[in-house]
Amino acid sequence: MIDTEPRRVVVTGIGAFSALGDSASKNFQNLVDGQIGISPLPFEHSTIKLAGQIANFNLRVVFSGFDNARFKETRRLPRAAQISDAAVQEALRSAWLLNDDSWFRDPSLAEELPIYMATAIGGGFDVDGPDAKTKIKIIQVLPDTVASGPGRLFGLKGTNMSPVAACAGSGEAIGIALRNIRHGYNDIAVAGGAESGIMSRHLDYYAEIGALSNSEDPQRASMPFDANASGIVLAELGAALVLESEEHAVRRGAQIFGEALEFATGSDASHPTMSDGSALRKTMRRVRMAFDEENTDGVIFVQAHATGTEGDIVEGEVIEEALAEDREKVVYSYKGRTGHPLGAAGGYGAFVTLFVLNSGTVPPNNIEHPVKNFDFELPQQAVQKRVTAGISNSLGFGGNTNSLGFVPYVPH
Repeated sequence: MIDTEPRRVVVTGIGAFSALGDSASKNFQNLVDGQIGISPLPFEHSTIKLAGQIANFNLRVVFSGFDNARFKETRRLPRAAQISDAAVQEALRSAWLLNDDSWFRDPSLAEELPIYMATAIGGGFDVDGPDAKTKIKIIQVLPDTVASGPGRLFGLKGTNMSPVAACAGSGEAIGIALRNIRHGYNDIAVAGGAESGIMSRHLDYYAEIGALSNSEDPQRASMPFDANASGIVLAELGAALVLESEEHAVRRGAQIFGEALEFATGSDASHPTMSDGSALRKTMRRVRMAFDEENTDGVIFVQAHATGTEGDIVEGEVIEEALAEDREKVVYSYKGRTGHPLGAAGGYGAFVTLFVLNSGTVPPNNIEHPVKNFDFELPQQAVQKRVTAGISNSLGFGGNTNSLGFVPYVPH
């Protein structure tokens, strides 16, 4: 049934899987503690030495509830899809949707439940370079396995989609889910992203355009908003949310982590790899307009896309302009701790934003010398704030840009 009246959309499940931990809570605690999830590459590369890779990914432990058939299916998937499986599983569990064996408590919910999981690379680079698999099937290189993989494993029979928007992809995925629920196309959805692009050929492509940091120091390789930032450090990780209409969530007695208030998307249609900020200016303003006085009474938290490149200054100046009328705002980029997960960036950013809203704790940026004296706070130590609204930005090659707005859930 399609609703003519827009519905409130809430977040009832969160999953995150990265080098910083195998759950959302472990990831956030390690971010707050200032831990670094960047380490030496497991193979030789001519110029790049570090990446944000998951070192001990034990499928048997992560998917302990699976029977032999489902475990065998998981093993056949490319690494990005396995990471997606892990994030989606936690999101569904935290939404109280799964039994201990990772099947749905109420199988009827899975019949129409859609999944929107984005990626920029997917499994395509598993077949290239010196670290390539020797035997591989076509199904293992399709990018949409980050959605179709968990879709099959958990029996999700609604729309199955992997949006492509470069590093803005998982922000788009969450936005699609939000809009479809708001306007009555779905009551509940899974959305986010997963990435695993740490392969020789992929590193070559980014290194050729001068985008990657060639630092050998994990502590200083990825430093968004720092004057000595040396570029991007690639990372693999996954993050997923369960979004629901307020009515659906309340009816089934779900816990609610926050309200997904607004999604804005656009393109600056300028340089293929360097944003001019025009699209971000529009998306941030639109999200800001959705906040009411209660949402802006405290601190506005911004999860910046910032990656440790020249684009950090552009984004910082846009944040200043878009939130110029707001008294207190605090800005953070998790990529100084994890590296840049490309198509999964917005999903992980949404998870961080929701945890900041719930805890009031803003993790420390990996900054020593701020690149500019912005009119917002860039904490270098974990700080406690009365955060009343959050914005998560995503930008991708080709001008792809989006912003997501989250606020604490208050029943009306």
